[in-house]
Amino acid sequence: MNTVNLIGRLTADPEVRYFESGKAIATFSIAITRTRDESDFFDVQAWEKTAEVIAQYCKKGSQIGIEGRLKQERWKDRDSGNNRSKVLVIATRIELLGAKDTAAGVPVSGSAPRPTAAVSQPDIEPNCDDFPF
Repeated sequence: MNTVNLIGRLTADPEVRYFESGKAIATFSIAITRTRDESDFFDVQAWEKTAEVIAQYCKKGSQIGIEGRLKQERWKDRDSGNNRSKVLVIATRIELLGAKDTAAGVPVSGSAPRPTAAVSQPDIEPNCDDFPF
């Protein structure tokens, strides 16, 4: 079983890229406060419709709930030749929970309205050959 549920705040605005096929990928990082003095940081990827919703409604400081799975990427460092790895969260469902500029879930004037429904996507494994980077 490979399932993860996280609630945290975006540490920066999400970065969204589009493939030639039209598929979107959003990459971002979230911070989760463990204790008053300790936080954990996770790198997240979202695909297709989920990525587009994140790009439209989320920015640095937005609170978000994520349901997804963990994926470990491995590669050989070009400079040192050492094996490297990184764990990502692949979001399959998101829920927009609020932002720093909201109080009790009510947007402050000038804030964009947020969708109330959660967004989910089918569990897909993208073709890595389509990556634009």
